[in-house]
Amino acid sequence: MKAGIKIKAATLADLKVVSSLLQDAAFKVGDMAYLPSRHRFAFVANRFRWEKEVLFDKKKKDKKLYQRIRSGLRFEGVLEANFMNLPMSDKAHVLSLLSIEGKKNKGGFALTLIFSGNIAIRLKTEILEVYLDDITGPWATKNKPEHPVA
Repeated sequence: MKAGIKIKAATLADLKVVSSLLQDAAFKVGDMAYLPSRHRFAFVANRFRWEKEVLFDKKKKDKKLYQRIRSGLRFEGVLEANFMNLPMSDKAHVLSLLSIEGKKNKGGFALTLIFSGNIAIRLKTEILEVYLDDITGPWATKNKPEHPVA
């Protein structure tokens, strides 16, 4: 059995949990898709495993090791997707997700995916149905994302 997370967000509180798990997830523009006919927006990303404890390198005892894992995220009931400052034609451009914000509005929800580099994706949904699934095993990384205060 593979280690990892498999959760569904159906409330704004659930969405905050998903957002915290996906902070610093990295993926290429080519790894996302908006499927208007299926009312779906999805991407596959390398998620930093904030929920897992730090390991230590067996060869270099003082060297910390962290983990990443390949994860899929999908939003159902998507009526509209708007992309701000997103280089859609550059499929190799790497995005780094900072957070997902949501609010209830008339007729559904407004969800905003906020990325580094002043990039955002706004989704208008009729329902709040978001699925996060880890789809591979984890791997070690020496790099921990940092957010310096300006």
